[in-house]
Amino acid sequence: MGMRGWTRWALALCVGWTGLAGAKPPPSWQVSADGLEVLDTQTGLSWSRCLEGTHWNGRACEGVPRLLTHAEALKMASQRAPAGTWRLPRVTELQRAVVQAPAMNEAGEPVFPDVPGTWLWTGTAHVDGRPVNPYDYGNVQRGLTSDNAVQMNFLHGWAVHQPGGQADGKVLKRQRLAVRWVRSTR
Repeated sequence: MGMRGWTRWALALCVGWTGLAGAKPPPSWQVSADGLEVLDTQTGLSWSRCLEGTHWNGRACEGVPRLLTHAEALKMASQRAPAGTWRLPRVTELQRAVVQAPAMNEAGEPVFPDVPGTWLWTGTAHVDGRPVNPYDYGNVQRGLTSDNAVQMNFLHGWAVHQPGGQADGKVLKRQRLAVRWVRSTR
């Protein structure tokens, strides 16, 4: 392959074959025709555009987000749709949506038009199998012992901060946080 062939191959690799033909690849985050969901075409996940308690009015999410305990959120997910299609997202899924989804779609509308600075529940279980060191000052300060470590983990859940994507696995499950639903389209 000559220099011209290598140049074309490298260019095709960088911009994609469709870029050479002038066609623009579809965006990986697409808003549904009715505006109620946002589809991540790379993962096949469809997200509720508005937080639980708010609704899409054609231009924005209207209303006040409903704040739920972790148990209330899990119960609502099981009742929200037949066969349990809607669920709480896992930490990594929600982080991807919060961090990688563009702020605006091609129509100039916000993709997730929510109030920033919101913590959102996830369905990720809190698992911490590390042994408790009774001589570790951090454990002593928190009152954590080998006997109550499992109980303490049971009381905590995972949440993700919007818009930064920071995850926290020490959120008390009785705390009331906002919820964004997700379902698989594949």
